[in-house]
Amino acid sequence: MKLELGSGHRPTVGYEHNDLYPFDHIEHIGNPWMLDLPARSFDEVLALGFVEHLTHDQALDTFRNVHRMLTPGGLFIFDVPDYPIWCAY
Repeated sequence: MKLELGSGHRPTVGYEHNDLYPFDHIEHIGNPWMLDLPARSFDEVLALGFVEHLTHDQALDTFRNVHRMLTPGGLFIFDVPDYPIWCAY
């Protein structure tokens, strides 16, 4: 199984989706650091253009929760296109 964090209005096909807002295509509503999904249940977690919207503490808690949800050897794929802004936090 695959999970996309912060899907917003542009969900990636082939993933379950998480967002803070209950858009029609969102299966898991809420903050990613608080998602109570089963441990070791995802082979891949995707977060594109999302991490920079989190505070430092929220990002760390999200990374911890993603690690918990990933299967052994699973992948967490993310980018931080607004890296200079995120570093300012």
